[in-house]
Amino acid sequence: MDRLQLLQRVNKAWLEFKESHAGLSDSRILEPGVQGRWPEELLTMETRFRRRLRLDAYGHYPKHARAIRVWRERVVDGTISRPYR
Repeated sequence: MDRLQLLQRVNKAWLEFKESHAGLSDSRILEPGVQGRWPEELLTMETRFRRRLRLDAYGHYPKHARAIRVWRERVVDGTISRPYR
């Protein structure tokens, strides 16, 4: 799957999600669901998948942040290069 296919797939899923509750009033959307939870709780609660994704995504952050700082502070032609300051 290339980048364009992935973006199309994500866009299709987003449109399907939006269509799933299109036309409902705000009061109807905020009613507790079958499980007795509010809809926003179901969309924002920490699931095993989301937790794993978060840990995988941010677990490497300190290592990469250090590498980026070293790269930004590198010496180029005798002067310290700080391209983003």
